[in-house]
Amino acid sequence: MTLTGPAPLRWLPEGVQRRALVLRVIRAGVRDITHGHLSLQAMSLVYTTLLSLVPLLAVSFSVLKGFGVHNQIAPLLYRLLEPIGYEKAHELTDTIIAFVDNVKVGLLGGVGLLMLIYTVLLLMQKIEDALNYTWHIKRGRSLGQTFAIYLSVLLVGPLLIFGAISLTSALATDSFVDWLTHRPAVEPIVAWAGQIVPYLILVAAFTFVYMMVPNTSVKFKPALIGAAIAAALWELWGWMFAAFLTNSASYAIYAAFATLFIFMFWLYGGWLILLLGSSIACYVQNPQYATVEPEALKLSARAREVIAIAILREMAERFQKGMPPWSTPELAKHIDAPDPAVEWTVCALLDGGIVIESGEKPQRLMLARDPSAVTLGEVLTVLRNADSTGTQSKLKPPQDMEACAVIDAADRARDAVLHTQTIRSLIEPGSATPVDFPAVPPAG
Repeated sequence: MTLTGPAPLRWLPEGVQRRALVLRVIRAGVRDITHGHLSLQAMSLVYTTLLSLVPLLAVSFSVLKGFGVHNQIAPLLYRLLEPIGYEKAHELTDTIIAFVDNVKVGLLGGVGLLMLIYTVLLLMQKIEDALNYTWHIKRGRSLGQTFAIYLSVLLVGPLLIFGAISLTSALATDSFVDWLTHRPAVEPIVAWAGQIVPYLILVAAFTFVYMMVPNTSVKFKPALIGAAIAAALWELWGWMFAAFLTNSASYAIYAAFATLFIFMFWLYGGWLILLLGSSIACYVQNPQYATVEPEALKLSARAREVIAIAILREMAERFQKGMPPWSTPELAKHIDAPDPAVEWTVCALLDGGIVIESGEKPQRLMLARDPSAVTLGEVLTVLRNADSTGTQSKLKPPQDMEACAVIDAADRARDAVLHTQTIRSLIEPGSATPVDFPAVPPAG
């Protein structure tokens, strides 16, 4: 039994479980990078960032302007772009700030303001979709939840920046702090803190993103581990990028496009690191994913039917006992099925109107109708008509008369068995009406 093999961690001796988890997470992270799926998501985010950066800063600029600290955007932006080089960072910062200054939010009008907000929301939606991908989540939030969360981030984010700027300014002008930082015994500590505090702030920011953005319940410890690794890689990426630009003139062939090319390449590395940290958090919280190839998470038709019937039975039992509804991760753990498998099945049942969601986080699942009003035949029909995303397939099968006749006959035979079997009959076996099957005619 190998440490990186498919055996569940609980089967391994307690002394090696943590080491096995570390090795499996590393292996899975390397696999995600080499397969290229995270790279595609990162490149998509680079394009959306280029489209949305100026509108995002314009909105933040407008909020910060109300507090009189809008001039602090330039130093913050320069600090962020510092790895691309002193001259390039200043050039790009000045260009972006000039664009932002030219965006007069108060003069845009209704349509212009809506387009500005839409562009910003598009970036946030892309980030959520990318992080949902790393967690194997196929469902996004509802429109109301999406608008409320994104709007709060757009308003609260600049306020947090304002608070950080105010706190920094207060500490910098405080006489006691100034006296303390010039003591010989304290100076080394202050210098060390100056190096470690930016890393800790980055860890806190990544942890917040990993816990709040994906449409699932992310625990603090996995999010913190993923954020710590991502923050370390971010610092390493910045150092490597700066060293590369210092010791290489190969980018000079791009001439006037050099700054844009360098910025895009740096953005790509940053987004890739953010997504890799999210994947690591997912593997720490769900160790079973680390040993399974993404392609192996696709279900057979039989597996989908078994999982659907099992989760509907559990939901009906919960309802009958008056207990709180299940969440998708709880259901997956209870019936011992992979989260992506249960996620797909839940998407299909939601789209088919058999299950509904609550408005809380994590989403709770409830039956949309009385258990006795939903037949198992209807459930299987919903599953058969769902595509790879769990929604009703729009692609029509070929109209082959002979093939359709065979399938229709099989459907009638199935319905003869299942038309009296309901979700209630799963928890009350005696509630189903016995079926008298017609005699099968002899062959020939």
